[in-house]
This record gives sequence, structure tokens and C-alpha cells, in this order.
Amino acid sequence: MSEKHLHCRSDGTASVSEDAGTAVDDVAVLPYEDGMQVIVRAELGNGVRCCTTATVEGMTDGEAKAIVDLEAAGDGAKVVDCAVKGGLGQKSNPVPEEAQDGADYQRTATTHSEEDGGTPSELWLSGIKNVPSALPSGGIAFLVMQKRWYEEIECGMKDVEQRKQCKKYREMFIEHHPVAVKLQCGYTDRQMIWEVVGVEDCEEDGIYIHLGKRIV
Repeated sequence: MSEKHLHCRSDGTASVSEDAGTAVDDVAVLPYEDGMQVIVRAELGNGVRCCTTATVEGMTDGEAKAIVDLEAAGDGAKVVDCAVKGGLGQKSNPVPEEAQDGADYQRTATTHSEEDGGTPSELWLSGIKNVPSALPSGGIAFLVMQKRWYEEIECGMKDVEQRKQCKKYREMFIEHHPVAVKLQCGYTDRQMIWEVVGVEDCEEDGIYIHLGKRIV
């Protein structure tokens, strides 16, 4: 049996087909499983971004079905991204840049590996590999993380860090609005600083910190 794929669209609808390719109005293409849970990220008409979790079930091939109610979100609301609900580092299939209407805050993951020797030039704020930039004015958050996630961010494979809902992280990212975050690999002296280009409060799914380019 051929694998089914869920095509999520900017108007809040989705359809299922065997085609894994993206259409112009697709914001994500995900492996489909009946009853799956999808994190839907939307942008409201006033520019505020939010997200919710939708259960997708009973889909038939080719039939478009609403998975979120955008009318309730007001005029101008649109879906900008969808992902399968799951653990850290889980990504949807990237959508071509020309099809990412409104999703300018999310960088498409690159395919650099650890063998490349750290962060590639295009992901440094300076534009030159291993050349740091001056720290921006504003608050800088601090996170300790496991080696695996640290290195995935370092080489450009991961650009969103997820943290659980708790007082500590809400104060750090929702209330204080940091402009950058210092990441530390375990309890070592290995550190780097990245821009924070967006923070999403996803309720029970946690807090999503979107990273821009590497500063230091």
C-alpha cells in the first residue's frame, strides 16, 4: 500500500494523497496517519502568531477538509506552518520559499553535517564562518542543552528549540522578550549565541524559540 501524505494549506484546510510533492498553496506536507495530531501555526490579521493542536482523522483521497477554524480567528488569519506533534527536532517536509506565504520567520533547515566543521558561513550574522558579530542591545537568555540538540543547531539542521511550559521559561522568553539566546552544550565551556527571531506560546505543546543567525 502506498504511503499517504497530508497536504496542509494556508486556508486551514488539508487533503490526503499519495503525492509527496508540494503545491503552491501548501504550507507543509506530512506523512498521514488517521487520528494523527498536528501542531498548526497561524498568523492572525494583526500579525500575531499563535498555534493550536488539531486531530486529523477520517480523511479521504482528494477531499479538502478544514482542520482549523480560521473564520473564528478573524479576517486575514492564515496558516503558516504545520508539524506532526512529537519530540524535539521533528520537522515537516520543507516547502519551497515561493510557497511560504507569510512564513518568513522560519528558516528552511539546511543539510550541513558535523563533518562540515561547525556553523556554515551563511548562518553566521557576519556572513563569514567563525567570525562573530557584536552582541545586540537587549536581553540574552541562557539555555543548557544536550549535545545532540546543540550540534544540530550548530550545523544548521535545527532552527527551533522547544521548551516545556513552566514559570522559568515563560519569564525567560514570553515576558522578557530576549533578542538572543546563549546555548551551552551540557555542563561544558562549549557555548554559542544565536538571534531569537520569534517565540511562540503553544500552550500544552510548550514554548517554541525560533533562531535566526549565529552571532558568536
